[in-house]
Amino acid sequence: MPFPYLTATGPYKPFGIPAEKGEKIKGKLWCKTGLWRFKPDGSDVELLAWGLRNPYELEFNEDGELYASDNCMKEQG
Repeated sequence: MPFPYLTATGPYKPFGIPAEKGEKIKGKLWCKTGLWRFKPDGSDVELLAWGLRNPYELEFNEDGELYASDNCMKEQG
């Protein structure tokens, strides 16, 4: 198919599989790319965000909320 592909693809789904209205995609523990929180001893592991390709520029705001930029998308099927 020539680019751009004329198909619908839902977030975190295989190419060509659309998302359904109200659908929730559940994260999996120990995913390949994720943003984690845990205590210094390695306990209380918590997955905060997943599906990030290349997170960078991590920053906390005044309220302690963490922000991360994602280094663009990668075109793939």
